[in-house]
Amino acid sequence: MHSPMSMRRLLPPCLCILLILTLCKKKSPSGPDGEEPKCETFRVEGRHLVDTAGEKTVLRGVNAMIIYWDKHGTVTYPEISKTGANVCRIFWQDDPGTASAADLDRTLQNCIANRMIPMPSVWMATGNWAELEACVDFWCKPEIAAVARKHKEYILLNIANEAGDGTVSDQDYRDGYEEAVNRLRTAGIQSPLVIDAAGWGRGEKYILNNAAWLIEKDPEHNLLFSWHPWDPKSWGGTQKRIRAAIDSAVAKNIPFIIGEFSQSEQGDENWKNTPVEWRFIMEVSHQNEIGLLAWVWWCCGNPADHHSLTTDKIYGHWNNAPWGEEYAITGTYSIQNTAVRPASLR
Repeated sequence: MHSPMSMRRLLPPCLCILLILTLCKKKSPSGPDGEEPKCETFRVEGRHLVDTAGEKTVLRGVNAMIIYWDKHGTVTYPEISKTGANVCRIFWQDDPGTASAADLDRTLQNCIANRMIPMPSVWMATGNWAELEACVDFWCKPEIAAVARKHKEYILLNIANEAGDGTVSDQDYRDGYEEAVNRLRTAGIQSPLVIDAAGWGRGEKYILNNAAWLIEKDPEHNLLFSWHPWDPKSWGGTQKRIRAAIDSAVAKNIPFIIGEFSQSEQGDENWKNTPVEWRFIMEVSHQNEIGLLAWVWWCCGNPADHHSLTTDKIYGHWNNAPWGEEYAITGTYSIQNTAVRPASLR
């Protein structure tokens, strides 16, 4: 997460099954012993995500600082997995001097091996709409696209973290992401693509106004939309606004997740002045089967910042009480108490 002020209507089950069997790319005409045919990727059906066997999957997990801090996730992924998380959003960059396509391949494989859906994203366009193309260029590199295709059964590809500030128009948002999606599909990436709200991830209007249009334009009709409700109450991040955004997404049947949130907007010593309605976000997301990923497992030094769930990436070393342990383990709506891993990950 980086902000300008800191670094940092449901379908019946039978219809869902029919849609999955009709629309998904099949692995084979039928499975062994008369099993239902499976899809090659996760799919978005209505407003829900389903795995390759058609099991509904509500995302529950965290963001993790990976490329510069634990490139292959050898420490981070096993520790996050202990919470029961079913997804990890992976901080990555186009930085060939630091990480190659082989490194991306290895980190995705390690995430999957720890029974979590990998959601890699790149951060070059954070708050800067002009850099969205650079993010797409990265994913379309032949060696990078090949890695994404290799892991298509599990990957959710987050095109760009928080591309654009609040000056992005709805037409800009449509045009930019229509082109991005088409380029990624042309590169052979069939998996769900995750699109962040503009306005530093905070502008829910971009999703509510444009999601249906973009899904229709996607050849795969396989998009998720991610809101980052970072605004504290004093900046408009009220319970009323949070509920209105989620209620509207549900009413419009938008595949909607919360891809970042934390206990405060600021992660430094000013954190107490910018509290976020994090418990309410957890509750209303659970009530509406909205995917939820906290920022952040750990970031990025000693001591860790005020967004961090842990002090040092290690499960049980909880930070920023009550935030860390309550989100991960003890809260009514914690990862441990709400996350379900689909059979494809067990």
